[in-house]
Amino acid sequence: MVFADYLHEGYIPFLIILGSSLLFGFILDRFVLRIFLNRFKEKDSIAQVVLCVLRGKVTFIVFFIGLYIALEISPLSPIAIKYTASVCVIILIMLFTRVFSQIVINAIKNANEDTTGAVKTYSIIINLVRIVFFCIGLLIILRTLDISITPMLTALGVASLAVALALQDTLGNLFSGISVIAGKRLKPGSYVKLESGQEGIIEDISWRSTVLRESNANRIIVPNQKIASAIITNYSLTEEHILVKLPVGIAYGSDLELVTRAVLEEAVKVQDEVLGEKEYFEPVFRYTAFNPSSINFVIIAKAPDYNRQFVLTDKLIRAIHKRFILEKIDIPFPVQTVILKKEDQNN
Repeated sequence: MVFADYLHEGYIPFLIILGSSLLFGFILDRFVLRIFLNRFKEKDSIAQVVLCVLRGKVTFIVFFIGLYIALEISPLSPIAIKYTASVCVIILIMLFTRVFSQIVINAIKNANEDTTGAVKTYSIIINLVRIVFFCIGLLIILRTLDISITPMLTALGVASLAVALALQDTLGNLFSGISVIAGKRLKPGSYVKLESGQEGIIEDISWRSTVLRESNANRIIVPNQKIASAIITNYSLTEEHILVKLPVGIAYGSDLELVTRAVLEEAVKVQDEVLGEKEYFEPVFRYTAFNPSSINFVIIAKAPDYNRQFVLTDKLIRAIHKRFILEKIDIPFPVQTVILKKEDQNN
């Protein structure tokens, strides 16, 4: 078949539409979307989320739309056109399902991102969003192919009973995780302590377990059923900031006014370093007791969260100890006087 025959058969217009759609999609993807992304620079805006998700997918979407349209003038046989159109529709449904699910997921992530850029969200929610959109896309595809879903739903209902019996623990952890999230008492970023003694920052709540990150970066994996039924102390529930009390004892011969001034000056410096000058809190200094070998006082400072209180305490001890050496202020050792009586030689 010569070139004129191909032109007469309609292949050239068909290929022109395909090539044009591919080129148009490429231009949209590489240039137009980039211009709009530079215009909408706010990371948490809906437009920014949508444009970021569409990048890399617009070319395929436009191409398959163009292919579907080009089939109207295609010289292919009716059967080939029918099956090709069905494939185009299925691929487009999958692409749009993927796009919409990713938009929702990114919106959830942006809504739960803190000021440091860390995302505080639940993987169980992300997975549920993916499953819901997958099921919606699958139902639309089956509807498009004129496949009745009623028998499938009936069979699925019978099979789900057997699956539920076989996966009792898994489903128990799943619904326990959902109940924990719905309670809004525990969330990623919260510092918690379990009744069994383990403590750490909640890193994630997945479909099966909750992950705690200890201060030494170790991870504790706790089944959601344990979390749902455990007695938990949440140090981040009301306020992230926490007051740190550091008790200290000084020698009786110390100048109390000098001690007060020196300790408060060091406490302000350390607190500003750990807490930040914008979150100013005036440290509190109070003498508390006369002990047998020392005069005791307590210094109270503010830490940004429960985990950083240990950093604040460490820096306070180092700074106060260094200042005491400079000011020649003694921290006495406990002194105990032992009186030995000599026994009577006649006994």
